[in-house]
Amino acid sequence: MNQARSRSHVDLAAAVCLVLNILSGDVPAQEVTLKGHSGAVMMATFAAEDGRVVTASSDQTAKLWDAVTGAELQTFNQHTGPLYCLAVSADGRTLVTGAQDNTVRVWDLPLSHPIRRVSATPVPALPTALLRVGHTSDVLATAYRNDGTSFATADATGHIVVWSPDLDQPLARLQAHSGKVTALVLPNNDQRLASAGDDGIIRVWQLPTPSPKKLVASDVAGGTIAVLPGQQVAVYALANGLCRLINLVTGEVQREFPQPEGETTQIAVSPTNAWFGRSNTAGRLQLINVNDASLIGSVAGHEGAIKDVAVCLDGVRFVTAGADGTMRLWKQPLAALPMPGHTGVVRSLAAARSGLWSLTISDDMTIRRWNAAGALAAQYGNHTQPLRAVTIRDDDALFATGDAEGTVWVWDAANGTAQGVVSAHAAAVTALEFSADRSSLITAAADGTIRSWTLPLPVQKPAAGAEPIKPAWEFKSPDGAGIQQLARLSQEQGLVALTAAGTSILRLRWDGTSADPIASPGGVLKRLDVAANGSAFLATSDAGHVHVFEINGPLRTSLAPIAGLTSARFDRDGAFVAVCRAQPFVQLVNLVTGQVHEELATGFPVIDAGWTAQDQRSIVCVGAGNDGVLVKSALLKLWGGIRDGASALTLSPD
Repeated sequence: MNQARSRSHVDLAAAVCLVLNILSGDVPAQEVTLKGHSGAVMMATFAAEDGRVVTASSDQTAKLWDAVTGAELQTFNQHTGPLYCLAVSADGRTLVTGAQDNTVRVWDLPLSHPIRRVSATPVPALPTALLRVGHTSDVLATAYRNDGTSFATADATGHIVVWSPDLDQPLARLQAHSGKVTALVLPNNDQRLASAGDDGIIRVWQLPTPSPKKLVASDVAGGTIAVLPGQQVAVYALANGLCRLINLVTGEVQREFPQPEGETTQIAVSPTNAWFGRSNTAGRLQLINVNDASLIGSVAGHEGAIKDVAVCLDGVRFVTAGADGTMRLWKQPLAALPMPGHTGVVRSLAAARSGLWSLTISDDMTIRRWNAAGALAAQYGNHTQPLRAVTIRDDDALFATGDAEGTVWVWDAANGTAQGVVSAHAAAVTALEFSADRSSLITAAADGTIRSWTLPLPVQKPAAGAEPIKPAWEFKSPDGAGIQQLARLSQEQGLVALTAAGTSILRLRWDGTSADPIASPGGVLKRLDVAANGSAFLATSDAGHVHVFEINGPLRTSLAPIAGLTSARFDRDGAFVAVCRAQPFVQLVNLVTGQVHEELATGFPVIDAGWTAQDQRSIVCVGAGNDGVLVKSALLKLWGGIRDGASALTLSPD
């Protein structure tokens, strides 16, 4: 389907070459920029299967490009107004262009490989066009039959003209719509033409006889249509969200699809006809089951509208282009996996470095262990008070938990047996960390103390009247406020901690002595996290900041304030953070650009989330209630820097 494209200025040439590269197998993708137009690129498409691209521009020209090298191969320049649309025949030999000058022009495209050379010094011929006159207003849409026998063009007054590439006169003239024609479709190996217009109507025409069938009527202007490959049905959506499966022969509405939030912008059908994608102005794409109208999943991350969608031939991957100047390659999203079972509020979580398991702790006084697939693997429960803190040693051999009365247990991660216990504090334990050399456990509490305990701990609490064990050292908060966060940096850099005041980050050496604190760069500091690769640590603030520090203390960067920020945690490499905002999603944010790469739906407001699994594509999320959920990233790649936003995209035939 070719559609009338937005006339806003877009740098689409770069977008086209990027899409070509993402489907190039195992060879690393390299961006190829097509430069040469002096005006906005209004549309682009691949020329058959020979690795060439054709673009139409407001500079009154069309251009043929080598999509591999970026070289400009030919310019087509006989129009006297901006070009709005183009179509290429299936054999890649003929180009049709439509423009503001009310004309259609038919061009011969040069062969990508000469059949034979007849001159040692061939003289390049200037491209010539066959002029087709039949429109009285801007030509906005084109479509070419796959057998090459005809093509159709449509204009701003609602007229459609059907042409033969070999004849000067039209095969048919159709008064199709009362407003602009917004889309044309010539189904493969079919004698019908489908059109959609600003009048809210879809019509199907039997060619060459111009007898329309009025299929859909609506008071809502505009719409988009996608024909299911090889089928007699199409998915039709209006801007207001109304979405239907219609029979192109009878006009019968075969299925109603749920209306989404936000205005629908595009529809794309998978090659298998199993699902279609529906994008909206809020930057979200829903995948809908064609057969039962159920929601398969959704992806999000674009800032603003998704302008176009294309599905890869494998029916699993798809590409979105957005008004935010990015294109994103996705795989079909998986449904969020509930992690039920706790009977009290989930207070914290921790993920093993191996990525094979994770822990959640709760007010129900239990610890639950989950495998990488989000299934419950084990439950532990020696505590007699609600749990408040959990940590896993960096070799995944031990983990520790602390509760509201100050008791700390250490556990064997292999078999879940308790290895030791200590009454660490007279107040609630707020944070736990193993030392960098794995010989000690550091505990922090609401009473403002941080203590170090030599491992192994006693296997049971001391009997009544017996002398309790003493910590190896104790640190007291300088301002007397409770310690709310504690994080291990490295053997060289020691620990960092936050008090309830949140005005600075405390720094401690492994012997319990303090180093110079780090003043808050902005806001009252609330949470800490350290990148698993030891490259950086971060602190969040009540003003929505994510401050990122070098591991030795200097501030690296601060993200723009994030509304409602409750937590941020690094991925394994320290390149992204999982951001929670007490909303029913978790956002994956690039720490270099500050850009949201992906937004994963969770089904409930999320307070905290941590990365798990070796591929760093799974995230465990917990909210203010009893349950958690495991979500998986669907984003495969992102390209940015498309000036003024992308309006359209196309995929190479292979």
